This record gives sequence, C-alpha cells and structure tokens, in this order.
Amino acid sequence: QQSQYLDPVPPMTPTASGETGLDINGPLESPEESSINHMALDGTTLQNLEVLSNSSNYKTEGSLWSKINYTKTPHGSRMLRAWLLRPLFRKSDIERRAEAVEELLSGSASVATAEARNILAKCGDIERLVSRIHSMSGGNNTGGASVHPSERAVLYEQGIYTKRKVGDFQKVLNGLRNATQIPDLFDGIEIKSGLVKKIVYSVDKGGCFPLMQ
Repeated sequence: QQSQYLDPVPPMTPTASGETGLDINGPLESPEESSINHMALDGTTLQNLEVLSNSSNYKTEGSLWSKINYTKTPHGSRMLRAWLLRPLFRKSDIERRAEAVEELLSGSASVATAEARNILAKCGDIERLVSRIHSMSGGNNTGGASVHPSERAVLYEQGIYTKRKVGDFQKVLNGLRNATQIPDLFDGIEIKSGLVKKIVYSVDKGGCFPLMQ
C-alpha cells in the first residue's frame, strides 16, 4: 500500500496491439525529476502511511515516528521529523544515507557511536538556546542606536531577566563543551562514508566539526 504513494509512475506509451503499456525503453528520469531532491508528502499521505501518528486514535504509538525516534537531543528529534516529512527522492542519496547509518552501527565506529549518544544526551537543546541568546542580545545599527526591543523596553524584573540570559548562556557553553568530545571518540577510526566524516571529523581532518577551544 505504501508504494502507491511513493513510487513515481513510469512513462506510458501505446504497445504494438494498441493498448497502453509501460515503456521499458523510456528515460529513467524526466527532466523535471532531475531537479528534485526531496519528496513532498501531503497530510493525507502522511496519515495513510501512519508516519507521525496512527490511524486509530491519531497518537504516535504504532507510527513510523515511534519506531525510529531514538534521538538524544531535541534538535536531533526535530531534524529526524523534518526528514520524515520531506524524504529523500533520489536513490543514490537514500543509499548514501543508509551506508552512513550502517557504518555507524558496525565495527569500531559502533562503540564510538554509543559513547557519542551518551554525550549528546548531556548537550541539551543547543539550537534553541543559541537562537534565544541571539534574540535577547542587544545590537547596534550603523548610527549607534540600539535596535533590539529588549534595550528599549522597561523591564520591571531586570534581575530575573538577566539571570535567565546568563543561565541560557551557561547551558550553551556546557553543551558545546560536551560536544567537543565527539571528534576525539572517532579519532583513529577509519571512516569511509563521506557523510559520517563531515559530522565526526574536525575541520583540520577534512570534516565539518568546528574547532572549539
């Protein structure tokens, strides 16, 4: 039942008998499909496939989301949910992601992955905290006047407000301090997947993990 929502329809051409059939010699990918990277699933499709909720009581129990969501961080959970709502379209991209997951779960990388998951559980919601700190930070425009509303508003609980900003900043520092341990876990482990290299290797070793000191 799932394939009727996901599989693209092959080109149809008249057969020798005049009936419409599949054109086995037709192009595998149309010009329009060549520019597509993700699929767009509407609400009806998501519900019929029980991607985020089941069809009986519309809760998460029994859905695809409940079976694969083992993320350790809030931002990781949001990313996985976004991937489910906009799944990959190209076979090559799907296979590349599957190979990355397989490598993380096998061999010596699996031990480092298990330790990395424990570290990630201590990082908190870095994405939201950084966004909150940025929104609360005051800024100056080219004329030197403050443009942030917090700098113009009269705050009757200035002490509580300032304490909250300091607390959020401290949480971000703690989360980043924990995250910096992840490249060390994979140091000395040969990684073949380019996707995995980007997230577990530091920039000085060909990855995208920033150097934080």
